Amino acid sequence: MPAVLLLLLAALDEPRTPLDAFKAAVREAKSAEDKARLLLAFGAAATPDAAAVAELSRFLNPAPGDLRFVLPTTSAAILGRLRGSKEASRALERALPVYAKVPCVQRKLVAALARVGHASSTAALDAILRGPDLDLALFTVATLPDLPADLSLDALIRAWEWMESRRPKVGDDVKNGFNRLEAEILKQVQGMSGEKYPTMTEMSRWWSKHATTWIARARLRDRDKSPDSLPAEPPPALILEFGFNERAGTTAANTGVASAWVPSGVLTRNRPAWSGDVPPSGGAGSLDWGQEPGAVDVAGVAEHLRDLPAFSVTGWVCCRGAAEGAILSWLDRDGVEIVRRADGSLQAGINQRAEASDVRTPPGLVGAIDERVPNAVFDGWRFFALTSDAKEIRIYVGARDRDAAPVVIRESTRGKVGSRVAATLSIGNVPQRGAGRGFRGLIDEVRIFAGALPPAEVVRIQGR
Repeated sequence: MPAVLLLLLAALDEPRTPLDAFKAAVREAKSAEDKARLLLAFGAAATPDAAAVAELSRFLNPAPGDLRFVLPTTSAAILGRLRGSKEASRALERALPVYAKVPCVQRKLVAALARVGHASSTAALDAILRGPDLDLALFTVATLPDLPADLSLDALIRAWEWMESRRPKVGDDVKNGFNRLEAEILKQVQGMSGEKYPTMTEMSRWWSKHATTWIARARLRDRDKSPDSLPAEPPPALILEFGFNERAGTTAANTGVASAWVPSGVLTRNRPAWSGDVPPSGGAGSLDWGQEPGAVDVAGVAEHLRDLPAFSVTGWVCCRGAAEGAILSWLDRDGVEIVRRADGSLQAGINQRAEASDVRTPPGLVGAIDERVPNAVFDGWRFFALTSDAKEIRIYVGARDRDAAPVVIRESTRGKVGSRVAATLSIGNVPQRGAGRGFRGLIDEVRIFAGALPPAEVVRIQGR
């Protein structure tokens, strides 16, 4: 039995309340991860009274040494189960501006806010939909169906009506953002209502006629819902995330939990170039290396990528030509390197160069498109994932029409990622530049997690 659970059980054996026992166990816990496990155990068992909600809410604040924000994201997951709790809703709202520079945590808070579903949260959610952060607004639209029936569809339609009222007064960039939001709103409204009218104008007319009847039926469905169960372990933390949606400029935003310290990567001169060619789960853009060497260099990440006992890397690639090159690397004497080989295989090295590793897929799984063939004609996007823990290393490959599945499973012999990693993560190349080591083609949706993702989560992230 893990030592952290023994601490909690010992505390619970003493003659005091579960809340007091939990506080005592947290004081004895050494790491943020141990405290998160205690939080999950307490959240699953505690009566959600005002005192328990207040104690859980305390962990929404950043804590010293918690570089991956495990405690606030765990607290948000627990509070999100407290359906209708005004106190939980207020605590989550108050935490939103604290993480303005950590988009990954903000999304967790927004998702929890929608799951709580208290009527007071609609103002905060409306403000996000009308704010300048398009990516957060798009994410928020996807969470609104978690609101109670009498709030969810109404909130979506009100957001659409507001955008329509603003259209004549805004520039083309804002209109393009509205177009993306309205497409997502239409998809959510169609899914929730069961109606398939092709435009939001028609859906709005349907809503004006049928809102009362639909809400009454939906409330009956909501009544039978039960909250999701909590896991025993905190899920893998999303350290780095690059959606490559900027479409312009010389930097790419990091939206993982390390963004508080490492907000962006820098594009090397000439290549990669921005592209509108994206995979199924891509956003507005991707990056195109063409046939020239280049990189997205993410400096200052060593603190976040060293000493990982388990990790996962996911992304989409579209290869051009037969040349081989590194998809990403943070390898120095230790670290990780993933390379696409000329025969269409992927090879991964952990604390060693990829070519020295036996972790390699069969050939042809990540084939290349002839430079003369437009990607719109022949879809060459391939999804990949590398997961590693103390037991095994896996490489998954998937495509637009195929869920990612493991194509390599090896016993783990390299141990954890060591401490002597490169100071810079390079996407599309290696940190120590070498002739012929650069990638050729397009890359999108790169994510690095602290922890090995299970197969179902790999497929969810693929998002095809």
